[in-house]
Amino acid sequence: MGGKYQIVPATDAEVAHVAANLRAVDRFEMEAVIGKADPVQAIKEQLLLSEVSGAVLLENQPVAIFGFIRANLLSPALNAWMLTAEGVQHVPVSFMRHVWQAFEHLDTISESVYCGVWEENTPIIDWLRRIGFSQNGAYVVGGVNFQLYERRK
Repeated sequence: MGGKYQIVPATDAEVAHVAANLRAVDRFEMEAVIGKADPVQAIKEQLLLSEVSGAVLLENQPVAIFGFIRANLLSPALNAWMLTAEGVQHVPVSFMRHVWQAFEHLDTISESVYCGVWEENTPIIDWLRRIGFSQNGAYVVGGVNFQLYERRK
């Protein structure tokens, strides 16, 4: 399983495609955190807050948008986020390592990178584990159980 993928800067076209084709688990996570907001606007806001960001294309079709956001002005910690579209399951798992490698300089910005994931979003949890994240807690948002993952330098 897999196809040719690439990591590119996220444009309005990628944002619109991913927002229109969000996987059900990603839509559920997003709505648990921010409510029933417009996905296009929500993704654009996340991109504006991100230190670095990008899109994953599979056979030239956007299947994911991701970014790394500084936890707060005085914190060196980064929060990772990713929203995926239908079709992302056909991207080889190695793409997560390539996303990380594309932004290796993040290790110079932050000692730790965190990512919160709905406990039932098992593909994302598996990908995080494969690139060195480990579970570091749990929390509840809007009645939904999330797991906190951390990757340390």
